[in-house]
Amino acid sequence: MKKHCILLLIIIFVSSVYSQKVIHKNSYNISGGLAVSLSEKDHPEFKSNSKSLIFNPAVSFHIMDVLTVGGSVLYDYSEETIENESGSNKSISRIFSFGPKVRYYFHDENYAPFVDFGINYSRVLPSKTEGLSYSLGTGINYFFTKSIALEPTISYTASTYSNPDYNTKTFRVGIGLNYHIND
Repeated sequence: MKKHCILLLIIIFVSSVYSQKVIHKNSYNISGGLAVSLSEKDHPEFKSNSKSLIFNPAVSFHIMDVLTVGGSVLYDYSEETIENESGSNKSISRIFSFGPKVRYYFHDENYAPFVDFGINYSRVLPSKTEGLSYSLGTGINYFFTKSIALEPTISYTASTYSNPDYNTKTFRVGIGLNYHIND
C-alpha cells in the first residue's frame, strides 16, 4: 500500500512539473482506449442484454483552443443473451464503426474535462446488418506528462440498425490514453 501511495505522489508531482497549455489551436491529438459496455436492445420479437469490450482509436485536430474535430474507428466485441417466447440463448457479435466526432474542452493546465459528440456508420460482422449511431460523452484528460493524458470517459450511444430493424441504447465507461502532438 505504501508503494502505491508513493507512486501516486510521484505521478502528481511529475504532472505538475510538466504542466503547460497542451491543448491549443492547430495541434493534433491521437487517442485510443478500451471501454466496457452494458447494452439493452428492444426489438419487436425479442429483448436482449449484452456485455461488450470496445477498442476505439481516434485522430482529431484542434480548430480552436477548446474545440476539436476528427474521426474515430470502433471495434466492439459483444456477448449477448437474447430472450424471446421460445427461451433464451447466447450469441457473439462483432461491430465495426467509423465516423466524425467533435469535442469541446473545458481545460486548465493539468486537467482537461470535455464533452464530445459523434456519429458513426456501423456494420455488424459477418451479417449485412448496418446502421447509424449517435453518441454523447464526457470525460477528463489528466496530463501526467506534457503531451500524454489518461482519459476516463462515460458515454451514451443510441443506434438504429436495419436488416433486421432494431434499436440499441448503450451506456459505456472506459479508459484511454491521449497523445497531444504540439508544434
